[in-house]
Amino acid sequence: MGTVSQWYYNASNSQTLENSTERVVLAGGYGGWPTTSTIRWQKYDGFYSRADTWAFDGLNWTQLNWNNSFGGRAWFGMVTQSAYDPRVDLMDPNSPPKMYIFGGGYIGFKVGSNKKFNKMSGFADGYYSIDGSTWTKINYEEGGIGSSTMPYYSSQEWAQTIVDTQTKWIGMWGHTLVTFNATSGKQSPGNMYLIGGDYTGLGDFSSRVFVNLNGIYCDINGLICSGNGTCGATGCVCDSSSSGSHCEIYGGSGPATSEASNIPLLSAMSTTCCICFLLILFSLQ
Repeated sequence: MGTVSQWYYNASNSQTLENSTERVVLAGGYGGWPTTSTIRWQKYDGFYSRADTWAFDGLNWTQLNWNNSFGGRAWFGMVTQSAYDPRVDLMDPNSPPKMYIFGGGYIGFKVGSNKKFNKMSGFADGYYSIDGSTWTKINYEEGGIGSSTMPYYSSQEWAQTIVDTQTKWIGMWGHTLVTFNATSGKQSPGNMYLIGGDYTGLGDFSSRVFVNLNGIYCDINGLICSGNGTCGATGCVCDSSSSGSHCEIYGGSGPATSEASNIPLLSAMSTTCCICFLLILFSLQ
C-alpha cells in the first residue's frame, strides 16, 4: 500500500480558485499482483516498492505517472502543505499546493531481474510536486553510490545519526510526516514535522522530531534559489534578472553560479518522541 495525501489542482486552463478540484493522491508503496489472480500472467511482475502515483476524485482513480523520478519506495512520509486556503501553495499564490515526500525504503524483487532486496534499502532525500506527476528533488547528496568510496552525505538533517560512535547519514523509513500549527493563538499555515522512523542498515530507531526550515522552499538539488537569489522567510527572493518560485527563470545572459548548499532542510526539535503529538510539540526544547 502506498502513501496518500490530500491535494487540489486546477481543472481547467484558468488559474482561478473556483476551478480547483480536490483529489486524493496515492504515491508509491509495496505490492504486486496476487499469484491467485486470473490475470496474473498478464500483469504479474514481482513484489517490490513501486514508483507510481494515482489520483482519486471520489469516483475514479486516474494514473498520474507510472515511473516517477523519486523511484520505487514505500513507507515514506508524504504531506501537502498549503496556505490558509488549501487550494493555494504556501509560498506561491499562483500555484496549487505542493506535495512533499521524505525518505522511505525499497524492498522486493522484479521478474526478470537477478537483484532481490531482502533487506530494506533506505532513502535520505526529499521531493516536491504540484501535480503528482513531475517531482523535483530538494536536497543535495554525495558519495555512497555504486562503487564510490566517499562516505554518503545528505543535506537532510533527519538522515544524520550515530553508528559505532561515528556520524553517518542513513536512509530512514516508517516515519510520520504531518503539518501542524504550533503557534498558540495565531492563524498561520502549519510547519511540517517529521516524527520517528527506522534507520536502515546499521542504524537504529529514531525517537526525534524535526521541523522544516526555510531552505526547504528554496533548494533544488541543494542549490539555493538556482543561484539567482537568496532564501528568505517566504521562499526565494530573486535578483533583478530572474524570476520563478526558485528563481529558475533567468532573463539575462545566463544564470549566476553557486555552490550546492549543505544547509539542513529539516531541523531537530527534540530527542524524545512522546505518544501524544500535542505533548511532543509543547515539550520541544
